[in-house]
Amino acid sequence: MIGSNVLTVEISKPHPWPFFFSSWCKPPNFPPDLFNEFKDLIGKIDGSNRELQLVGDMNTNLLPGVGKNNSSKLINVCEIFGLSQLITEPTRVTAYPQSQIDLCVTVTPDKIVRSGAGAIIGDGDRKRAPFLVLGLSP
Repeated sequence: MIGSNVLTVEISKPHPWPFFFSSWCKPPNFPPDLFNEFKDLIGKIDGSNRELQLVGDMNTNLLPGVGKNNSSKLINVCEIFGLSQLITEPTRVTAYPQSQIDLCVTVTPDKIVRSGAGAIIGDGDRKRAPFLVLGLSP
């Protein structure tokens, strides 16, 4: 994928169901057509009949009421494939504004024991890293 940092692996054991774990980073100021690559990746995984757990820094604000073009493109891809965003709080906290630029999405939210934005890391940007914890029941 051009212009993005992606790592996707299939995990089969010791879990009773195989699934894909993907980590995605979209650098700031990259063109919105990068979301087409994101859509293609999600489509391939969806076509494999495997579950997907994805965390990433999309540098696209997903807080309600933002209404930017990139946000709507990303939300549209998630809706097409039935991905649930598990992070609800801001993941980047500055004096102004706060934003939710990180993803923690899955097609099986019932298998996630815990997810959210972790402890604040960094100084100036006050970034909170996304995380998820999988349950072992199928």
